[in-house]
Amino acid sequence: MRMRNQSSVKLQSYEDIFGEEISDIRELAIDKLLPFPNHPYSVPDNEELEQLTESIRKNGVLHPLSVIATDGNSYYIISGHRRMAAARKAGLQTLPCMVREISMDQATVEMVDANLYREHILPSEKAKAYAMKRDAIRRLRNINPGYVEKGKRTAEALSEEVGDSKATIHRYLRLNEVIPEFLNAVDAEEMPLAVGVELSYIPKTEQHIIAQIVSGRGHSVTLEEAEELRRASGVNPITVRKAESILVPVSDHKKQSSAPTATKEINRLTMQGYILAAAESLGLSQDIIRDLQAELDNIVTSMSGREAREYLAQRMKQMKPIMVSQ
Repeated sequence: MRMRNQSSVKLQSYEDIFGEEISDIRELAIDKLLPFPNHPYSVPDNEELEQLTESIRKNGVLHPLSVIATDGNSYYIISGHRRMAAARKAGLQTLPCMVREISMDQATVEMVDANLYREHILPSEKAKAYAMKRDAIRRLRNINPGYVEKGKRTAEALSEEVGDSKATIHRYLRLNEVIPEFLNAVDAEEMPLAVGVELSYIPKTEQHIIAQIVSGRGHSVTLEEAEELRRASGVNPITVRKAESILVPVSDHKKQSSAPTATKEINRLTMQGYILAAAESLGLSQDIIRDLQAELDNIVTSMSGREAREYLAQRMKQMKPIMVSQ
């Protein structure tokens, strides 16, 4: 067995802990090769894959795939998913493969590492990959605590292995708690990662309510809205009415083309009550009351209750000199 000084490495290899690995290279039928379970990385059929396909047609597969035997008569691919896809397009029937005799957890660690540093990787792929590697490291450490350097937590070991800070890794891991609609928006760069992280703390049943409202307004959730939604969810479950009060209308206050909702009508009546109460306490004239009510009727359909209250407070400040002079 090869031995290493634990203090000189971040994460010991499987061979160091459990002994020398046994492997051999074989020509395996392509139909016997299966994607790794829960493989987190996509293999898009794009120009890069076409270039790899042409290279394999001319030169064959120059680097063997790394695989591990399944319980049946087939093999999981540890690294080489793109090579297999290209080889299949090129019409190959067999592929050179290095058959690894390692545990599934160690294979998981290697599978994640094999693709983690490629040029194009989606946030959702990184989120799933980090979770898979973290869980595999925990299980390997349970078998032999020396797998991770003594005194280090699993999160710290993972951070050193992948090169991202613990805080960054935590943010990516949170994406695994986001519903597909929002995760797809993060991948498409329509929603910032920070917004996805905030929404991940909201139960998925409530996230679906938010997604239904957001889908009809033309742009995604802002960070300010996500933070307010998270706070609101921490107090009481988010309802349609609560989500609308935060998300409707859009932040630029453009008037919605649809008819006013019941919530907006409630907001309008509530604001009329605020105006009448202000009139009674401040002694406003009936002319000023009518002006405020007319002004509010024109804009309330594009405001939430919170925004309308803020607007009224600002208008009252502007009108203070007038009221004092009366």
